[in-house]
Amino acid sequence: MFLTCKNRINLKPHRPKKEEIAQADVLLIRHAVSTFNYLTCETRKKYGPKSKVEMIKEHRNPANIDPPLHVVGRYQCELERAHFETIDFEVVFTSPYLRTLETASLLFENHPNRENIKFIALPLARTTLASLSDLAGDISVARERFPLFDYKIVDDHWIH
Repeated sequence: MFLTCKNRINLKPHRPKKEEIAQADVLLIRHAVSTFNYLTCETRKKYGPKSKVEMIKEHRNPANIDPPLHVVGRYQCELERAHFETIDFEVVFTSPYLRTLETASLLFENHPNRENIKFIALPLARTTLASLSDLAGDISVARERFPLFDYKIVDDHWIH
């Protein structure tokens, strides 16, 4: 649902129609804009066609491991929260990355049925390893910041 474009951040994500949601058994949502997503967009804007070398630097920068949401990503969640409150969810699965846990936490912050929804951190829902941003940080940080989620199937070293 949340997308980043080549040279800009999309603040108007694709929103499925209510009848499509009503017929769906599964709804897939991409995380909102992370600090790494924002950084790569800014790098592309700054360097244009010559951004490849700079992008490689960012992809290899250890500071970008398991990035949280950028302020723009948190804003995206605020914009979409009311839409999610109209959907009757039973279970929410998310990968144990900070950006995905934070996206789900913000989207469901005021959900009227939040107490009855099962929130499960699922390592198999992870991304492919393409840059250091795809490595997970310390899972104890995620557990502390996002206690809403069940982490039973997440190993302490799930993707280091």
